[in-house]
Amino acid sequence: MNYLFTVVCILDSLSCFVVGSVSGTLSKPVLTYDKKPFVGERIRFNCYSRYIGTPSNLSQKIGYKFNYNYRHSMDSFLDITHSEKGKNVSCQASNEIGELSPISNVITLDPYYGPEDITTLPTGSVYNVIEGETVSIVCSAKCYPKCIFVWKYNTDIFRQYRTGSILTIQHVNRSHAGEYRCRADHISDSQRFQRIDRIINVQCRPAKQVAILNGEIFTTLNKKEVVEISVVSDVGPNITWIDETSYTWERTVMDNLKFNYTSFIIAENLSDFGTYGVQICNNNCCIIKFIHLKQMINPDGFRLLDYIVPITGIAAGLFILILVTILLCNRKRHVSHRTIKVAPNVEYKRKPRCHSFEADEPLYENKNTLKVNDHSVEEQTSYENYEHLMADKNYHNEGEYANLRQT
Repeated sequence: MNYLFTVVCILDSLSCFVVGSVSGTLSKPVLTYDKKPFVGERIRFNCYSRYIGTPSNLSQKIGYKFNYNYRHSMDSFLDITHSEKGKNVSCQASNEIGELSPISNVITLDPYYGPEDITTLPTGSVYNVIEGETVSIVCSAKCYPKCIFVWKYNTDIFRQYRTGSILTIQHVNRSHAGEYRCRADHISDSQRFQRIDRIINVQCRPAKQVAILNGEIFTTLNKKEVVEISVVSDVGPNITWIDETSYTWERTVMDNLKFNYTSFIIAENLSDFGTYGVQICNNNCCIIKFIHLKQMINPDGFRLLDYIVPITGIAAGLFILILVTILLCNRKRHVSHRTIKVAPNVEYKRKPRCHSFEADEPLYENKNTLKVNDHSVEEQTSYENYEHLMADKNYHNEGEYANLRQT
């Protein structure tokens, strides 16, 4: 413990007294913050330490330093972002003579955020629903730790309609048409919220059930195709083509409030292929269905391929056979033209081409003389008296010639 004393004298009274300043041990600081950290806001930290065993009026001034995840600063505030999550904050006290306190308690930042990026699924701002069907819209937003969702319906003002993030309406009727609002409130602060508006349009149903039996037709030019529509309704609706055609719809009444409608469609030109609309109306309520007329490739074209493929295979086989024959012929011709050194008085006779009956005739007019030591002569070559040639090669010098017919 350090002691610092100062003597103060009063000149008028000729008296003096001692003023003391005592520096003791600094306690471990306590770190707190002013409010729960939210992303996008600034929070302030408070660090508190004191001297142990020393009156505060005799203690030196205490200063504080803050540690923001290994970054030291004298600032006691921090601007919160998403990246601050998981970072540690602590503080440490010091006095004028440089004495330090222990490190304070550690606060690990876990900032709240949201609601952000509110949206709905399915996407879109307007939902078209047919009477009697079910509509379901899911509202979502980024929140931590979570948000509370409320759906409201706009009559003259928005009134609470459903709680929860999912709005589901079964057996929709025309009274359900209108504007709906989803509001997301942060669970810790209702003043933090986002909202989004969606519109539901309710379309009338001219029939309980409408089924197109052949909505996609593959056909060729100038071929009349039948189109059939089955309708279940209390009253048979009126069906017409939206596009101009020369055909009308004929109705057949079936059992159990079921009606069958039949018409025709034909493509006289390539431009006639495409999508045709059919309007179904009942009690001033109409819906539109579509017929897709598509061009089909001529089946004769597929049968032609059945002949082209085998013919192509036969042609390929013949080509390979001819190619192999040419290669073999060239190889035999190459062997027959090998150069062999002969005696000066030996006349060379050109070997005939392959597949000739003259191919087996000897290559020399005079078979009696041959250069003995010519190593280009191979044992496999057929000559008369070849045994004599081998004997002469062993006894004659290079450059000499022997009569192969001598015994």
